[in-house]
Amino acid sequence: MRGVAIIVLATIAASGGGAAAQFAPTQISWADAKHGWIAYPDFRCRPKAALCATENGGKTWHGIWLGIGGEIFAYKRTSTHAGLFVDRNGTWWTRDNGLHWYQTDRILGSGWIPHPGELIVGGGGISITRVRPWPPRGRARCPVPFNNGSLPHSGIRFRRNVCPAVVNADMHTQQLAQIRADEGIVELVAVPAGAAGIGWYCECDASSFEFFLWRPDGFVDLDLSVPDRFVTGVPAIRVSWPDVFVLAKAYEGPSHAPTATIDVVWHSSDGGRTFTRTASG
Repeated sequence: MRGVAIIVLATIAASGGGAAAQFAPTQISWADAKHGWIAYPDFRCRPKAALCATENGGKTWHGIWLGIGGEIFAYKRTSTHAGLFVDRNGTWWTRDNGLHWYQTDRILGSGWIPHPGELIVGGGGISITRVRPWPPRGRARCPVPFNNGSLPHSGIRFRRNVCPAVVNADMHTQQLAQIRADEGIVELVAVPAGAAGIGWYCECDASSFEFFLWRPDGFVDLDLSVPDRFVTGVPAIRVSWPDVFVLAKAYEGPSHAPTATIDVVWHSSDGGRTFTRTASG
């Protein structure tokens, strides 16, 4: 079993490929092999902006959000035309690849899993919610004039594409599930028709964490623990459905100077319902 898990995990890790391999894949949000977004790029983007888009797999980039109003904390391009991001002013969405941006108060959280017609949201606390429709299909009328996101009289030239007002365009929310971990959701990844994630407990020396998985056919919610005398680092989830892998490093001794470190892998072959644990190191 351990050998199979290592082979599968190596295959998943190496499967990024394509256009995303041109740059750091953790920085670029790819909707497909050609359409991506990146914030604060260190390469050419014209016009220069805080959020840039490509439609040709990264050969050229163009600015879609000036970014004077606040630092971008998280962003995701969910399709060729739609996406969203969070900055210190709130959550912003577009359905025309940045030609127009609107605020929303329906999407609370910075973990987003798009599925056809909907967006699963986590990370805003202990709830997993669904937003429909996604992208929004309702009328998007800005009640105030559009601006370019810069301070008044700054003299900065950029497209006037920012509506500084909440426009939900008929988005509706539905709570799907609630997790138990009091520190909230620290990771959210896609599974077929749903999402899986990690909930973190408010403990300095945690020996376990919450794994959850929501799909239309049910909600899985259980704790995964590391071997005795060890505490866990923040885990990561890898999916090769119906196989689900959770990976973490575990530490023995004080966290600032551990006396031993091991790698722990939890493997489920039934869509996250049950797991087996292996440790090495």
